[in-house]
Amino acid sequence: MKRVYATVALILLAALAYNAPATAHVVDGELKIVGNYRVQFRVSPSPPEIGEAATLFFSIQDLELRDLENVTVKVSLLRGDDTLKVIGDEFQRFGDFQYQVTFPEAGRYTVLLSFTTSDGSSNDVEFEVVVGGEDGFPTEVVVALLIVAVAALLVFLRRARRS
Repeated sequence: MKRVYATVALILLAALAYNAPATAHVVDGELKIVGNYRVQFRVSPSPPEIGEAATLFFSIQDLELRDLENVTVKVSLLRGDDTLKVIGDEFQRFGDFQYQVTFPEAGRYTVLLSFTTSDGSSNDVEFEVVVGGEDGFPTEVVVALLIVAVAALLVFLRRARRS
């Protein structure tokens, strides 16, 4: 029975970690290598809600996992060929930063991060964001399904012991 409780605890911790907000570095985000840099990206909430504020989290490091310092960044929000918003084009002391945006309608968006390092190297990297539930389940649904599955497993195990 102790194994069952340990398994339940592990599943619940995994579900909570899945929905953990990003802190200093991007957690549970998307990683891309561009030039000599690692760029991590995450949007919260995920997926974003139509017309509600969403936070775009970024983290830029070199390939040896050192935080990038003194970088100029610009974030463009694109939908198809249309540029909906340009944010930034500003100096960031550290490579960990965030911006808030609002996605006006459902669909696929491209988040284009352009950054220039202190040595003058310019880089662009794109990330896709799906708004309006076109892909995947909301986090709440995933957590609810995990809880139901754990409860069903406990009932099954309890009945199996009685037999």
